[in-house]
Amino acid sequence: MPSSIILAGVAGCVLDDANNAPLAGDLTAQAQSALSSEQVTVVSRRDDSAAPVHVQIKECTTVASSDVHVGVECVVDPEYALVGGGATTDSSTGSAAFLRESRPVDARTWRASSSARGAPNPHHLTVYAIGVRLDGVRTKDLQDSIQRKSVQLPTDVAAAQVDDGWVTIGGGAETAPDASVTGGAARFLTASHPAGLHEWTAASTDYAIPAAGTTSAWILQIKDQVIEGFGGLEIKTIQGSPGDAAHGYGTSSLQIEPGWALLGMGASIEYADDQRSRTLVSIQPGEDGRSVSVTSRDQFVASAGSTTAYAVVARKKAGTHGLCNPGTALDSSVDSCVSAVCDLRGSCCTTEWDDTCVDLVEPVCGRSCAEHTCEPTVYEPEKWTYDDGTAVQSNCYSYAQNRYPESGVGQDPGYTMGLRPTREQAYWFEQYAAGDGLIPSSLTEPCPDNRTKIYMYANPFSYHVYRQDGDGTWSDKFGFNGLAVPTPDIGDRPQHLADQRNPVEAYMCACNQRLPDQLPPRQ
Repeated sequence: MPSSIILAGVAGCVLDDANNAPLAGDLTAQAQSALSSEQVTVVSRRDDSAAPVHVQIKECTTVASSDVHVGVECVVDPEYALVGGGATTDSSTGSAAFLRESRPVDARTWRASSSARGAPNPHHLTVYAIGVRLDGVRTKDLQDSIQRKSVQLPTDVAAAQVDDGWVTIGGGAETAPDASVTGGAARFLTASHPAGLHEWTAASTDYAIPAAGTTSAWILQIKDQVIEGFGGLEIKTIQGSPGDAAHGYGTSSLQIEPGWALLGMGASIEYADDQRSRTLVSIQPGEDGRSVSVTSRDQFVASAGSTTAYAVVARKKAGTHGLCNPGTALDSSVDSCVSAVCDLRGSCCTTEWDDTCVDLVEPVCGRSCAEHTCEPTVYEPEKWTYDDGTAVQSNCYSYAQNRYPESGVGQDPGYTMGLRPTREQAYWFEQYAAGDGLIPSSLTEPCPDNRTKIYMYANPFSYHVYRQDGDGTWSDKFGFNGLAVPTPDIGDRPQHLADQRNPVEAYMCACNQRLPDQLPPRQ
């Protein structure tokens, strides 16, 4: 049987062959840069130490060395939203190669370019893409909530500002000579860094041969408000100690405090005199995602200056939660909506954020809670069975989330990201479910926000999902044609009958809503 065949329902859930979304493998296997057509090797690392903020760092290195690398791209996996990136050059000679571009492209892609200057210098370019996933938040919603802006100027410096009510989470830079520039003249980056939480600064210079051109600053911004399903995101910028160098390489680095997650990276050069031959060689994260180091260098002509590393970091604000579910009292400073609600009902900020507070969110703030208010599920087999005794055509994953099938929408883990898992991706189902907004949990850990506990297992032959209804009992639906049935509970997990060869097992918390009174049309 070909390994790329869609995971068949040997037992348990049947994957939805009717879903015409791209294969997950097509989305995650990055063997070639889309723009430059350069072959790259890919390394993926994760940092979960700041959970519920989870970080992925993708590292994409060109296979071939060259004097010039243009538009090499690196893409985070679909369950992450791009928040930052960087790049570094190496060299097969003692000379350096320099950065000309390091910036975001879309919701998952970071792009970089580099070249030698003044003399041939074959080198490899490594591009870093930093992605974030937040527990309880659909990655597609997070990707859509992050905006990219850019400012291009015909000068050596450009700066992009965030909009009112937004904050910086990352940014990048690009420089290019004018089309009229000839004779090997080029431009190189000298700065790409945050200026507080409301601006990203970029700078560039030519070298040896005058080269008029442009400098572009790119900024990634997110609204400064509570994120539904998660809570408040506390963001700050940090910087390392400047590294002074009279000649040759200049470096700077910084460490990220425990409990904080890396989002964006930056670097700057401050020149000690009028000689400006020092430009950026690298902006890169540590292998564990807990540090940032940057490097600059002059070439042929000494250029004294200092180099400084920057980072944008984040963590969940303590004591915060979404506005669409009851919870502890919220501080009015966490969100303008909280302040407005507490002006009408002070106990929402002093006693508890109860159902009345939740009910005020939409009329007072204009934010819909329709898809964010969670309700404990009730075992209602009649809502999954037509009058003739046939089953509603939904699989076990949809049933576990109390969700009727929708035309053109997949039913397997990763459906919110347009994924169609293949059998070799069965072991990624937990990550895909997290990208759908489910929260990793355990059998005994309570689910927050009235979420429903589900149990999932998967192997290359099948997968199945069970849910724990509001009364504490388990139920499931076996395949598209299966009926909703109660499940025997054997203590540590619901008893399952499907194939158990080398399973991946996970407990997760799903935000379920009440089913409509009307059964869905037959598929």
